[in-house]
Amino acid sequence: MRFILSFFYKFYMWVSKKFIIGYLRVRSLLDRIKNPKKKKVVVEASYNGGPIMLMALYEKGVIRNDTQELLHAAKSLGVYVIGVNTKRLDWQDSYAALLDCYIERDNFGRDFGSYKLGFDHVYSKGWDKECPRLLMINDSVFFSSKHCRSFLGSLFDSSVDVLGATENHEIEHHLGSFCIAMSGKVLRSEKLKSYWRDYKNSDIRPEVIERGEMGLSKCLKSVVGRDGGFRALYDAAFVAQYIDEHPDIVVKLDRLSRKSKLTGWPVFSWEDALESNFYLKNSLVKELGDEYYFDVEDWGDIEELIPKNQEYINKERFIGELKEKAIAYFLYCFNSGSQLHANNIFLHYIGVPIIKLDGLYRGMFNVEDIENLASQLELSQKEEFRRLMYSRPFGQDVLFGWKRLAFMLGYI
Repeated sequence: MRFILSFFYKFYMWVSKKFIIGYLRVRSLLDRIKNPKKKKVVVEASYNGGPIMLMALYEKGVIRNDTQELLHAAKSLGVYVIGVNTKRLDWQDSYAALLDCYIERDNFGRDFGSYKLGFDHVYSKGWDKECPRLLMINDSVFFSSKHCRSFLGSLFDSSVDVLGATENHEIEHHLGSFCIAMSGKVLRSEKLKSYWRDYKNSDIRPEVIERGEMGLSKCLKSVVGRDGGFRALYDAAFVAQYIDEHPDIVVKLDRLSRKSKLTGWPVFSWEDALESNFYLKNSLVKELGDEYYFDVEDWGDIEELIPKNQEYINKERFIGELKEKAIAYFLYCFNSGSQLHANNIFLHYIGVPIIKLDGLYRGMFNVEDIENLASQLELSQKEEFRRLMYSRPFGQDVLFGWKRLAFMLGYI
């Protein structure tokens, strides 16, 4: 009986997947027909031969305040800014100080559709011949006013040929396409030009991830062709070095880690760090017997665990070993899955001014995580941040029918 039920369940899932992907393909085709390849160049200032920031926008009416924070930071660095928008803006004179080139297009192809148009525009104008460095970025993230200028400066000033903000080890190693900087040499490579020339737009999320985000990383890796030329600015090595140089942050690791466990990726906690500390466990067994229990939420609870009787635990050794184990376990958690999604609270704290707007919707964050992030923001940004995040609750809780199944399978 169990075998029969398992067979019917697998058959049901197979049929459901085929139906969903078929429906999405038809809808994508209709969207392609309904939205022919059009672009409207609204503003275009002369290019001065400096670095370029190509930004994929999804902004209607007005540019979000947090997006303007990033644009102001880019302009303060002397960057030529290209914005490609799938919505329509009520153009304001003040926007001309933020966007040197502004293009509107029909809403098809997601962010990679905007990237493709932007790169095509750069190549058609011949700007790639002079450009020393280009940053591709999109507004699928919230831009915190903290660290914007220094963050952009690190990406533009770097000598690394291809430098992402963060990376992702899920399925295969790739850089997060929401923020990738590249040298002029890479920009001018025939492989990259061929990639964008051949790229076919799609509204189907898995296709955009596969041939967009992961496909672009494959292309960029092949262009660089050397160790160290393709990496993320905030990778595990950077984080390990940061913790080494800021040892006081160790006691905050639990507070700076997400609490949502809906993704299946490991989440740092002091309980798990303590479980791996054999010295502590052996000491507690000596004092309390085989049946021991501990419940800790922060560093204060950990210090209270140390018995006053030093016959059982050497405090200095215990703290030293615990911190070593905690750092190792935190780095293991950090390097799992999408690093920005999984570690957004920590990364924002140490200087990354971007927060994924789909964090709550995808189950990467819960309400506690949202409020933790909000507590780090400038007061002027908190209300806008909360409105953007809470407007997209966890998909599995609010979607029903085929949409819920499609969401769970990662198709929408």
